[in-house]
Amino acid sequence: MGAALDNLMILGDQMPTGLWVTAPYWFLSAESDRNRRFSANYQARYHTFPSHQAYGAYAAVYAFKAAVEKTGTTDNKSVAAALANLSIDLPGGRTSFRGADHQAVADVWWGRTIAHPAYPMRILEPLKRFRGTTITRPVNATGCSMR
Repeated sequence: MGAALDNLMILGDQMPTGLWVTAPYWFLSAESDRNRRFSANYQARYHTFPSHQAYGAYAAVYAFKAAVEKTGTTDNKSVAAALANLSIDLPGGRTSFRGADHQAVADVWWGRTIAHPAYPMRILEPLKRFRGTTITRPVNATGCSMR
């Protein structure tokens, strides 16, 4: 979480360069038009860069929307059931919810902190994507059981 924007923005140019850090969402991951639009719209509206918390709130609303559309109702049990094994495309990439424990499985970003004249904080370069399906612990290793 060293690349959480709240950390990067507060530290500004005091954040060391050359550190490998991670972020559950990275606004500069221009992997998709959807992410470029989300980031640009967020910046235009709030005059700052979208953090992983802002992205998480956005993603949660769209996951809930997809579950409601799948079931046709906002009933809690129906929505929970619809989220199980649901996969949706979001600005940060495809996110899936495992049926066995409802864990959201999403990609994670790693990068080395660099100074860049276009940004008031350190950004990540090079940027590396680690697929959630390869880095998330399997259900049988989590100790979680749904009731």
